[in-house]
Amino acid sequence: MSEAVNKIYSEEELKQNINYYMAHKLSELLLERGLISLSEFTKLEELNRQSFYHLWLELMPNLVDKQAVLS
Repeated sequence: MSEAVNKIYSEEELKQNINYYMAHKLSELLLERGLISLSEFTKLEELNRQSFYHLWLELMPNLVDKQAVLS
């Protein structure tokens, strides 16, 4: 089983996870509304992954091809 599943997380780690999730959802919304390009979305996702700790990093796949999702 993944180490992420068995670990007890601190309040700060949980806050960082929420911050990551909000930044991720905002990036998705901007992309879906055509306010940013796919390459800008990809850059934002990479920055978010570097900036915020999040619980599911080990479980999340690499960036999904959003072009296929939005089609």
